[in-house]
Amino acid sequence: MGDTALEQGKNQDALNYYNTAILKNPRDTFAIFNRARAKAHLGDYLGAKNDYNTVIGLKPTYSGSYINRGNAEIGLNQYDSATADYQQALKIDPNSADANYNVARTEAKEKKYDEALAHVSKAIKLNPHMFEFYFLRGHIYYMLDRKKEAMNDLNKTIDLNPRYADAYGSRADIYKDQNDYKSAIVDLEKVIDLNPKDANAYNNVGFSKIEIGDFDGAIAVFRKLITNFPNDAYAYNNLGWAFFKSGRTQEAKEQIKKSLSIDSTNSYAWRNMALINIAENKIDAACGYINKSLNFGFTKLYGNEVADLKKKYCDK
Repeated sequence: MGDTALEQGKNQDALNYYNTAILKNPRDTFAIFNRARAKAHLGDYLGAKNDYNTVIGLKPTYSGSYINRGNAEIGLNQYDSATADYQQALKIDPNSADANYNVARTEAKEKKYDEALAHVSKAIKLNPHMFEFYFLRGHIYYMLDRKKEAMNDLNKTIDLNPRYADAYGSRADIYKDQNDYKSAIVDLEKVIDLNPKDANAYNNVGFSKIEIGDFDGAIAVFRKLITNFPNDAYAYNNLGWAFFKSGRTQEAKEQIKKSLSIDSTNSYAWRNMALINIAENKIDAACGYINKSLNFGFTKLYGNEVADLKKKYCDK
């Protein structure tokens, strides 16, 4: 009964069943292991970790317990402990696809991309049917600037799971790198279809439309973003930028000012105000905005663009 409930996603029912089973036999490692899974699904990562500790104490050579304990530790932000558990699982069973995959995850997080590539490739060889494996390898290939191989793995990810929004988003990044904004828009609109509350996808669609000169389309996208997120300072800033690119300067200023009324520390909005004033040849005002942008950390966040504007227009 507990196993059926767990597979059906009825995690509280499964938890109740396993509690009863463990009361009858406190050394039932199968029931304790699955109770931990139910707890993790319910967000009780500490309870799950404690159960996996018990299983490991009773059965220390089962690699799956270390993998799942590592997953619980990720939920607790205990990344070093998770890494050690994944490594232990791999030591116990070097031919575990899950162990190789999870070790690759932690290596990728640490930017050890060559090592991560070797482990995730082995995971795929051991189990070629897991979309998550291909998605991780696609990310690693992307970080290694091997875009063609990254694209192949993202295509495979989508073949295996056509509803995995992150794969479309990542594939859109490659299309944008190739200046293929029309293809990027198609993928990003798929992300929105799968996850209508993904603000990042709306922003990327809007900016991609700006890149192809579809300013009205960009404005419509950013307006929809504001409908979904009426207090999002970045949404108003981006709408303002779309207005500016379409030549509607006054409306651009109005929207960017709305952005700054929500978040006066938005260095990118101050940068946009500076560029609008430079375009209007209002250099003194632009310099004031440039200083605001720099004071709120533009250079650290985005690079030297505003500092270069200061040298060009203000340091005289």
